Amino acid sequence: MAGRASANQAIDVLRMNERDRETLTRELNSGRREVKGSDLRENQRVAYELAHGVVMELQQPGGNTSRYMVQPRDISCTGLGFLHGSFVYTDSVCTCELVTIDGSQMPIRGKIVRCRHVKGRVHEVGVHFDDPLAPTVFAKCFIPSVPGEPGAAAMTLEGDVVCIEPSTADRELLRFRMSDVGVTIHGVQFGVEGLKLLETLPKVHAVITELDLPGMSGLDVVAKFRKEGFFGPIFGVTSNDDPAAAAEARRCGCTEVFVKPYDFDELVVELAEHLPKDRSMESSSPLESELWANERMRPLITSFIAEMAKQIELLREAVVQSDQKQALQIAKSLKGTSGNFGYPDIVKIAKSFSEMVEAGGFGDAVNAKLDVMQLLCERAAMVRS
Repeated sequence: MAGRASANQAIDVLRMNERDRETLTRELNSGRREVKGSDLRENQRVAYELAHGVVMELQQPGGNTSRYMVQPRDISCTGLGFLHGSFVYTDSVCTCELVTIDGSQMPIRGKIVRCRHVKGRVHEVGVHFDDPLAPTVFAKCFIPSVPGEPGAAAMTLEGDVVCIEPSTADRELLRFRMSDVGVTIHGVQFGVEGLKLLETLPKVHAVITELDLPGMSGLDVVAKFRKEGFFGPIFGVTSNDDPAAAAEARRCGCTEVFVKPYDFDELVVELAEHLPKDRSMESSSPLESELWANERMRPLITSFIAEMAKQIELLREAVVQSDQKQALQIAKSLKGTSGNFGYPDIVKIAKSFSEMVEAGGFGDAVNAKLDVMQLLCERAAMVRS
């Protein structure tokens, strides 16, 4: 196989057997649990441990390229953590040959952003990807890489967030990125529009606002939200890196302030403290229809589940063929019929899938949503009369 041949050409300088590796992983995880706030970003990562490791192609400072077999630990939408048997210079360009959940290889480019000596020859290395990706392409479930942390079963978040941002590009980028973690962004350009959403939306879980707004200033908007009785988190974003400005924003009611360009993972970590957790993927337990108590409905629900499984297979074919029209037709049909048969979780995923296909075509995030939809269908099929 091509993947195995390329792996055989890689050098394993870590040379650690499975028993020693598991022991070291427990030690590292135990130490990570003791961190209080300084490394919260780790909690947003997906555990990604492969017994045979992955191939890492590193460009050395002199320009030469070397291939190593490294041991991955965790992955997020923006980076990878792994163990390696030697020191690596930060800013070194690299290509990670990551293995997806279906066993195929995907080369991902990035650069080394940290290298920490652990003990002996072992180093813990961090990579920042050139382009964000969907971790669910490589791991089935979103779980913190530290076992036993609160909320370890939760895969994604859910909730409605008002985003006040003058830049259309920034609004749409945030909407796209947040859709990967299940958050619905209601984007507007001006503060007055954001305040109106507080009145019209059934529920606002959080607010993200640019502090340098035209018209009503960001600080005035924050103060107005608080005056109107909004007690949820308000996150300010700004290009002003003056600590005094951030302190003033917090005094006005901001929960936290992020200086552009900010780390998306850090924003998600903050949101996770306040938003509801999406439990639809937390286990393989049966997913029961909200209408299952009506025994006369059960045969209809069972028939719908069987038909839904066929539709999801057709949907996957449409995605493989990049048939946007067919994919949208099937997804929108599933969204409507799933609600009629008492499956709001499937409605939500189908709706999010449709929005992503309409906005950006096909990619890893769309495939991840499709995987979620299929798992929900399989859980629904587990319910028996």
